Amino acid sequence: MNSIGIIGAGNIGRAFATALGRNNIRSTLSNSRGPESLRDLVAGLGPSIEAGTREEAASKDIVFVAVNWSKLPAALNGLPDFGGRIVIDVNNPI
Repeated sequence: MNSIGIIGAGNIGRAFATALGRNNIRSTLSNSRGPESLRDLVAGLGPSIEAGTREEAASKDIVFVAVNWSKLPAALNGLPDFGGRIVIDVNNPI
């Protein structure tokens, strides 16, 4: 299984992490406030989900980007090129 990172812990990112956790698929969940702010959330999602930094989540083989449209530039700013890895962008400006 490829490694999975989730950038954004709002409703969509949390739902995706919940589905992964139910299926015991290892993944890293991140948000703009840092991993410590996610400790309680990931504790309830199962042992396969860990809290991480935005950079840690972005380094995975598959990156799920689920942030508010207006915050997308800040969420991706400064991250290295995704270099052929799979990026799933669930953002919608509407």
